[in-house]
Amino acid sequence: MISRRVLHYGIDELFWECLTSSKRESSTVEYTHSEKSTETQDEEFKRLLFPPRGHPVSRQDSLDKWYQIVRQYSGLKLTCQGDKLPGLSGIASRVEELTNDSYLAGLWKADLHNGLLWFSDGPAEIPKDYRAPSWSWACLDSSVDQLFDSTTERTHSTYDADIIET
Repeated sequence: MISRRVLHYGIDELFWECLTSSKRESSTVEYTHSEKSTETQDEEFKRLLFPPRGHPVSRQDSLDKWYQIVRQYSGLKLTCQGDKLPGLSGIASRVEELTNDSYLAGLWKADLHNGLLWFSDGPAEIPKDYRAPSWSWACLDSSVDQLFDSTTERTHSTYDADIIET
């Protein structure tokens, strides 16, 4: 997901892609995908993780993409459920660099008010082995969603909670 360059081995030919282009073995014409394809979403995400020089990415764009990845990733059936957080560690490290924020078991310190507003979006199981604190979405084997993101219209802008210590 976070590789800057990817080589796809197809049945009849090879496809190569990077952040700026994608090519196929049989043609000099650039390989394109549909607007809603997973590949297009991956390209968007890679551009957020590795923005071109002189084109910084906003903190909010990085967090919105993070929550989108969490929504998709949390619903996956991992072979080893203990890999839930380690599987995201490379992406988390990069988002940490881009946002200059602290990573807390799948959430972000400066966005903790929003990050804590997750909910299980389907059947949930509590794993028998400890994986994450109970306030983290990663503590469950379940698909999760966020109550709010930057596209959600809010009825108020203040919180009735204070984060005392992390």
